[in-house]
Amino acid sequence: MSDKRAAALLSAVAALPVIVTVFEVLRSSRLNFADYWWFVEGATHPDGTLDPAGLLKQHNGHPTFIPRLVFWAEARYLGGNNHILGLLTVVLSLVVLVVLHRMLPKDLSVTSRFALTAAFSFLLFGSRELELYGVGVTGATWLLMAVPGVLALLYAQRGQTVRAMIAVAVACACFGAGFALWPIIALIAWLRRDARWQIVAPLVVLVLAGGAWALSFKTDSLQSPHPLGPENYLSVIAGTLGQQWSYKDADTAVLAGSVIGVLLFWLVAAALKRRDAEHAAWVGLGLWGVLIGVMIAITRVGSGVDVALAGRFALAPMLATAALLVLFAVHRPGLPVLACSLVVCVATYALGTHLATAVRALYSDQRVLEVAMHVGATKTIEELGSTPAVVSRLKGMRSYPFNDDFGIGCGAKLGAKAGPLRELSTGAVDSGPIAGDAKISGWAVVDGRPVDCVLVVDGAGIVQGGGAVGMPRPDLLGALQTRQARLGWRAVAIPGIAGASVVVGSGGALYRLPAVRGA
Repeated sequence: MSDKRAAALLSAVAALPVIVTVFEVLRSSRLNFADYWWFVEGATHPDGTLDPAGLLKQHNGHPTFIPRLVFWAEARYLGGNNHILGLLTVVLSLVVLVVLHRMLPKDLSVTSRFALTAAFSFLLFGSRELELYGVGVTGATWLLMAVPGVLALLYAQRGQTVRAMIAVAVACACFGAGFALWPIIALIAWLRRDARWQIVAPLVVLVLAGGAWALSFKTDSLQSPHPLGPENYLSVIAGTLGQQWSYKDADTAVLAGSVIGVLLFWLVAAALKRRDAEHAAWVGLGLWGVLIGVMIAITRVGSGVDVALAGRFALAPMLATAALLVLFAVHRPGLPVLACSLVVCVATYALGTHLATAVRALYSDQRVLEVAMHVGATKTIEELGSTPAVVSRLKGMRSYPFNDDFGIGCGAKLGAKAGPLRELSTGAVDSGPIAGDAKISGWAVVDGRPVDCVLVVDGAGIVQGGGAVGMPRPDLLGALQTRQARLGWRAVAIPGIAGASVVVGSGGALYRLPAVRGA
């Protein structure tokens, strides 16, 4: 196969997870997720106007100045839609992918370079990384830091130290993991035998800026109930580096991460011994991934080794694995780069199934949360990971769910009378007596199919709440002798509702459910 044809084919392979990720973003929740509320609340006054001083606040110990401004601007001018942040993360990830491709050594064959790029694409856009895109606030925070981070490595590889330092400063203004880049660009300058100032300047900034950050660092991370030893930290580091090679088991991630870490250490040590200037950026990329894992271990070890499997930390193993592949390819010329890259593509994507499913399961509760915000159900708002204080800010900015994009469903409107109601026996409210600002849940099926929407009406038939349908109820498969596993729903209603009942919609008709469990 010619190089041109191989490049085209492998480019198509690299595009596959990107296309799937865009689809995943568009089917995620419109409403943003937990961290978004704290960012917006910190950056605004109660009426939604910008609070410049709030931009300088740290978030769980991280100097997230640029993401905070981006999230406020998105809420103020683009409607506060999670899809926008998810698509922004896709674009930022594509920039990272392009930069990594440009960093690839020219002595590799065309086929090897495009095979590695395909592997990078699957590492960036794999199923395990869905949290970065489906939960847009998470991905945007990390990728706003990653883009200047990889650019800094590219600039440092070219000897452009000033540009590299500016890029690192931008990364540090996005997320704390950017601080790990200061010693790395100094190391790259040393490997390249650059001028002494190019080695010393990043280290001076590290001492000054990093020291100031360390002195102001505060985090609400969980404290371990037991005394910790070095093995606890090591297991989190290894588990983070190996998370993409585990389905859902921390043991497998720790084992895989140990292999990745040891091999990477061996290749980096060999590069340092030879003072390998040509591939210095890839040495830096691998070390950055490891250092991010170290930072995660230091701040999150109290949560146990399972925290290493969190999808939000997927950037660290991606960087480490990408660097490992490239360093192996250049230092072990006999390595079958194409085969190894395709194994990475297929295996890591398949192994992310469990985590991707868990992320998609979050979307239904977001639908309940947006209704809770509309009806003032403060207890439910807090239960579902937001804060009542953000509601007035969203209203002031006309940010979702307080704009025309919101709808309660069933062709109804909050505060208006529902249409004619039929009685439905194939469904029930399982959660007990219907009360406002409390969990209301159950199941319903019409003509053997899940319902389209759910409402809560008061005694006068006025719509006072709603929620999400299509929630998993595998317990009904046997009880109803059905193949439909998503017959569940959850709703919330205005506090103090009287004479409430639950209404579901199907095929344009509305049906009232009995309040007594029927299955």
